[in-house]
Amino acid sequence: MAASVVPAVRGQGDPGSYDTCDQSAVLFQAFSRDDPGISYELQPRSDPDIAIGGCHLVAISNFGIKGFAKSSQAGSLSRRLTKQPMGSLQDVLWSPPTTQQPPYPVYFFSRSFDPRVIYDSATSRFWATSLVFERYDDVVPPGTTLFTPRQYSVGLAVSKDGDPNPTTSDLGWRVYRVDVTAAIADLGGTTSRIDNPSIAVDSDYLYYQFGSTSDYWHLGRLDKAALMNGTAPAVISVQPGDVNFFRVFDTWAKVAVRYGPDDGHAQYIVNDGFEALGGASGDTLRLYALRRDTTSATLATFTLQVPEYFSAATAPQPAPPPPGQAVPVGTDNGKIMALPVYRNGHLWVTHTVRHAGGGGRAFVRWYKVQMNGWPQSGQQPTSPAQWGEIEVPSDWSAYFPSIAVDSLNNAAITFNVSGTDKFISMWQA
Repeated sequence: MAASVVPAVRGQGDPGSYDTCDQSAVLFQAFSRDDPGISYELQPRSDPDIAIGGCHLVAISNFGIKGFAKSSQAGSLSRRLTKQPMGSLQDVLWSPPTTQQPPYPVYFFSRSFDPRVIYDSATSRFWATSLVFERYDDVVPPGTTLFTPRQYSVGLAVSKDGDPNPTTSDLGWRVYRVDVTAAIADLGGTTSRIDNPSIAVDSDYLYYQFGSTSDYWHLGRLDKAALMNGTAPAVISVQPGDVNFFRVFDTWAKVAVRYGPDDGHAQYIVNDGFEALGGASGDTLRLYALRRDTTSATLATFTLQVPEYFSAATAPQPAPPPPGQAVPVGTDNGKIMALPVYRNGHLWVTHTVRHAGGGGRAFVRWYKVQMNGWPQSGQQPTSPAQWGEIEVPSDWSAYFPSIAVDSLNNAAITFNVSGTDKFISMWQA
């Protein structure tokens, strides 16, 4: 991962407002197998993410979390995300609940995965999340294999200020767990696996969202001020029927990250537009809005027409194998995997698709949607003001995009490219 060499805009809509810290160009390695205290044994992949703040940045992966100063290569915060049976509690971000402190039961595990981190320029805070699976038993349950959870949580953390690095006496973050076990229990029991979380903030709330193997996605909101000042409970239990917790029977979704001044509009969620669960094609995006102008939280829905797209997963080789690799690289099947961005009244979305003339290859598609203050304004979102597909040479595929937007409405997309004669590499547009 490389630090930005451009001074970071504070995010308040003024392109000339910059932080005054030293932001010299620094190339650094966020994580290494030689890192002390970072465990790799139970993580088959890294799932990395990064957030850029005023004078600092935070890198997070399944292996742990680190904070960096933009002027330095050293990362002084190095913590695993969850406790493992033989590890210390001193280097853990989301440590086990107080009811499960040492000595631990005979059968115990706590595993964190799919982490995300964002930066909120309005408050100069970093926000991090990860899903946490846990189980505690006095004996090893008969027939139980590793990672048979009994408890599901969404880990949340917010830095106490713009510097995410701790001192010797202070972690530097406020840390929470949102226990959603009861809230998803009626979706097929606690074996209903949750997956792929995302978070966003506005002036009032933190929004957390995740999917499940029961073909539901879930959205909750929490009071932002209480999380920042530490008055929220360390473990927040979500019960069925909670007015601030929603579940939607649909294919896949992501909550939009908000940048720039808060315009008071709803929090937006974007869903792919396949006509049926697991469908092969679609010509819509489904937009959801969690309204903020009502006394009780309500979800509004809108179906947005877009040019037809096809599931990349239906192609014989959605992404050709890199040199020396026999199995093709799996790509998204049109799902919204990257966090959408809401800024200056527009919603920016990107995903991996396959189109009819593409020869079975994966392409990156993006949209810019004018939201028109929907739903509070009574107007509906407008068909994409801009959209496009990023095509690479004919024997290569493009996939796994991510999008960012600055205060002047300039968008940047990063994505992977590979082919039979090309190793996986990262490109930008």
